Formats: sequence, C-alpha cells, structure tokens
Amino acid sequence: MSYLPFLAKGRGGAFAAGPGAPSGAAAPSEQDVLDLNPLWWLDAAAANVYKDAGNTVMDPATDDATNVQEWHDKTSNGVEFKEGTVDSQPAWKVSGENGMPYVTFDSGARV
Repeated sequence: MSYLPFLAKGRGGAFAAGPGAPSGAAAPSEQDVLDLNPLWWLDAAAANVYKDAGNTVMDPATDDATNVQEWHDKTSNGVEFKEGTVDSQPAWKVSGENGMPYVTFDSGARV
C-alpha cells in the first residue's frame, strides 16, 4: 500500500465533487469511473473519508466540518492520502450545492 500527502494548505480545490459541481448532474457509476483507468479515485462519500488513522469513517449526522486525517482511494491501486498535522488537514463537508459530500482544502475544521 502506498501513501501520499494531502495537497498543501492554501491551494484550494478538492478531488471530489464539491459545491461548484452542476446541480442535478447525473453522477457517473463506479464502473464508468473505473473504465477511465484512473491512477486513483477520491470519492468524498463518508465510507472513504476517515477522521482518524483509518479506523473511523465520517458520520453525516455529526461530522460536518470535521478534519480529514485519511482519504482512501476507490481504485484497486491501494493509495491512501494521509495528513497527521491538524493544521494541514482538509475538512469534510456533509453537503454541497449538489447535495453530495465534499472535502475542502481552503478551510479545515481545525479541531
């Protein structure tokens, strides 16, 4: 398994659909994405985003704006993005304009 650091604080953006994604756009199926043969696929769904060292997934009922410590790749490449420094961790958001969860690198929760 390989590990990659999160993007540096202040770069902005996210690897998954965020609040700027078009409203009502049909989400691609998992097979559609995997057919593109990506190096990694970072889906912001709670099942892929962890608030600790890969043990506790985000809970949509209680974890809005919680810092992300690990983000697991959905491809079979086995990549995990990790950040142990709290001030550099991005924040997981329950819902953007399109109703989907996203990760923001601009304003982490700073727990």
